[in-house]
Amino acid sequence: KKGKVQLINTTNEEYFSKMKKSLGSKQNEMTKEHIEKITKLFLENASNKDCKILDNEDFGYTKIIIEKPKSIEALKDDEKFAKLKDKDKILEKLQELEQNPQDFKNREEFIKFLGVKLKKSEENLIIDSDKTNNTEKIPLKTNIQGYYDTEVKPYV
Repeated sequence: KKGKVQLINTTNEEYFSKMKKSLGSKQNEMTKEHIEKITKLFLENASNKDCKILDNEDFGYTKIIIEKPKSIEALKDDEKFAKLKDKDKILEKLQELEQNPQDFKNREEFIKFLGVKLKKSEENLIIDSDKTNNTEKIPLKTNIQGYYDTEVKPYV
């Protein structure tokens, strides 16, 4: 059972009986026979109509952050960006990127593409870092690159 999760559906009336009189919000009770049925299901460790066995990975997700550069127009209007010494080279590289779009695995790879040395605060001037809206949760059993290509890239 290691690495597995067993879900047992006991909402079927064969696993409980109605109480004659409700006890607050409790309306059902389990007798010794009901508990034995549920225990038997657990110990059999087999999937059936009331019991499903799943991998731990079925419940997990990988979180990725999608970052993209700000638009060239937005950068040209940004006063802080205008003060950067390498702003012309950065704009040139971003225009090149507009002509020939490509994906980068991480921020460092993108900065390397720009060919300039930037402080973290300067990187944030160029990269649209609204991380709250740009995250994707991908199921663990799903290929990350495949998911990105079909579910994310068409909309970025």
